[in-house]
Amino acid sequence: MPIVHVSYREESRKNYGSRMEPSDSMDTDQIRTGALLRIADATETMAQNFNKLETDLAWYKKRYREESESNKHLGNVIRGLRGALKRKKAR
Repeated sequence: MPIVHVSYREESRKNYGSRMEPSDSMDTDQIRTGALLRIADATETMAQNFNKLETDLAWYKKRYREESESNKHLGNVIRGLRGALKRKKAR
């Protein structure tokens, strides 16, 4: 039989189990394996949520910078218009 490459990552995502009689119970190794698989699933979910949070944070920081620059520009426009209005009133 030829030797083939098996990815640990893909292999760990398989849904392992065993066929048993309803009256039988799992041994401790099977329970540990199930617990480790559930931990791995939860860790992957947390990592996906964290990546989404990082992406959202970058978007909000970018939007904050853009809006801050826009607000600064509009503040300058308002100050300029107030100055022009004062000059017109002074005439």
